[in-house]
Amino acid sequence: MNLQRLTGSIDIGGTKTAVGIVTKNGALLTYAEFPTQPNRANGGEDLVPSLL
Repeated sequence: MNLQRLTGSIDIGGTKTAVGIVTKNGALLTYAEFPTQPNRANGGEDLVPSLL
C-alpha cells in the first residue's frame, strides 16, 4: 500500500471560501473556491469531501 501524507486547508474570507489539498512537498493536488454568502455554506460542506 502506498500512503502519502497530504495537507488540506480551508480559507474562509469575506468574499470567497477556498479549499485545497497539497502534498508534503508542496505540490498542489486540487483547489476550488466559491463565493461566501452570509448564513449559508453554499455547498462547501459537500465540496470538501468530493476533493478527496
